Amino acid sequence: MATIKVPYTYKSYPYSKKATFISKHTHKPNSCFLISTILLIIPGALGVIIYNTTGQEIESVGGAIASVILLLTMVAFIVLPMLIPKISDHFDFAGKVAAKDFVAYVSDPNYWFCKCGTRREKMKDFCYICNMRYTPQVDKAE
Repeated sequence: MATIKVPYTYKSYPYSKKATFISKHTHKPNSCFLISTILLIIPGALGVIIYNTTGQEIESVGGAIASVILLLTMVAFIVLPMLIPKISDHFDFAGKVAAKDFVAYVSDPNYWFCKCGTRREKMKDFCYICNMRYTPQVDKAE
């Protein structure tokens, strides 16, 4: 049996594995289908429950409401997997998570950045790349 691989693109964030995960799975077709299925379980179940409690009479108000809910759920089940990547890009979910992770990455009190941009532990107070030594006064100047 042959498998078909559908190409998809996502952003990779070097400082945030969570943001990369979000970007990858909101653009991957299988994941979009799974996300839409999870989101539409409750409305679909609600429509089925309303339809069964009204005695499956389409003439009643409950039967009409249930039919509309089931119809909208079916349409959303087809359309939502295609819209999830666009919604994710529009609201930039992964970018917001990456920004929070980057702020935590930069403001970690156990690390310092030398002039070459390398992140160093404060225990290792010398950078061999740019020959810069960490001094506590650098923290106070910023």
